[in-house]
Amino acid sequence: MRTILAFTFLILLQANGCDESKPSAPEPRHQEHYQRFVPVPREPANAVGLPWSGFFALDTKTGQLCRTYETPKSTDWDGIVLCKQLFDQYPD
Repeated sequence: MRTILAFTFLILLQANGCDESKPSAPEPRHQEHYQRFVPVPREPANAVGLPWSGFFALDTKTGQLCRTYETPKSTDWDGIVLCKQLFDQYPD
């Protein structure tokens, strides 16, 4: 009788440790929101020859300086890439 009880106890103990459920999928990582293009203020405020504040921006993903809009005529700043081009080349 004792062996039957011991055997039953061992079987119940073994069955209790089995978990046939599928492992749960890992939680998707929440991506933090950030401002990718940060406008560069015009400093000093009375600087001559520089475009208005916000004409340039810093791309925080690539670390490059970019222009925020296309100018209708050729300027000294045409050598600086447009922010939209950087966004298209290096999407989030």
